[in-house]
Parts: sequence; structure tokens; C-alpha cells
Amino acid sequence: MERAGAITIEKIGGYNVCRLNQKSPVIDELRDFVKLELSPHRLAVSKFVDRVKKLKHVEKVILFGSVAKGKEKCCMRELKEAEFWLESAKNLMESASSDRERYTVAVAQAIHSIIRANDALTLKFLKRRAMRHDDAVRLFRNLIGLNKIPSKFADLGSTIITP
Repeated sequence: MERAGAITIEKIGGYNVCRLNQKSPVIDELRDFVKLELSPHRLAVSKFVDRVKKLKHVEKVILFGSVAKGKEKCCMRELKEAEFWLESAKNLMESASSDRERYTVAVAQAIHSIIRANDALTLKFLKRRAMRHDDAVRLFRNLIGLNKIPSKFADLGSTIITP
């Protein structure tokens, strides 16, 4: 995270004080990453509608359910948690508290946001969740290899998750 510019680490006495860099482009990328469209069902519906339009004898198609309403729930819990963890980290950094421990907690919250966003992606596309930190790295790289991560985010595989 430090190499990516997302945090700064300063040694104060026997402590390493971590601070979230709000101006880091990684923070905005994380926010965009969390908001990725993860609905292959909506994509399938869109393709279906395009194909049906070409059929001469079909006058109407009625879609129903959560996808038709735009409320598909797959992996939404993980994405919402990722958003809340990131928002919580930002709020903590903006707080008036002078306690140094807030930096450590804010960085941990930002990292947890990344983990939950990764969980959402791997659950959606690989049907599994990382059980260990090493698994998260491998699964994220699998997503990149399967072109499930837009190319503008692919470098996050080495920027954020490499120790």
C-alpha cells in the first residue's frame, strides 16, 4: 500500500504510524473498483433483448424478477460492505481526533474494503471466496487472466496486493 502511494508510514518512537493518503489516485480507483458492474444476468438480458428484436413474430417480451427491476442481489452484500469500509476509513481520516491509532484503523479499514471488493468479484465470477490472504492474490490474478477486471484496474493486482 505504501509503494502504491495509498498510505504513508512514519516511524515515531517504537511505532510505525500509517496514514491513509486521501489524495492518492489509488483511493479513487478503489472507489471505482467497488462500483464495477457485476451483473452477468443483466448483460444476458440485454443480449437476449437485442436478439429478440430481430424476430419478426415476437411482439412483446415481459421480464420480471430482481434483474428486470435492477435489484439483482448476487454479491451485493460484499460490495456494500466494501463501500462502507472505504467510507468509514475516509470519515476516520477526516475526524478531528488527534489519536495516532486512528491512522492504523483507517488503513485497516481501507484494506478490508479491498478484501470485500475482491470477495464480491471472486464469488461472482469464480464462485469462491479467498480463505487466506495468499488465496486472495491468486484469485485476483485469475480474474485478470479471465479478463473479468477491466484493463485500467489490472495493475492493481501488483500494486495493492503484492507485499
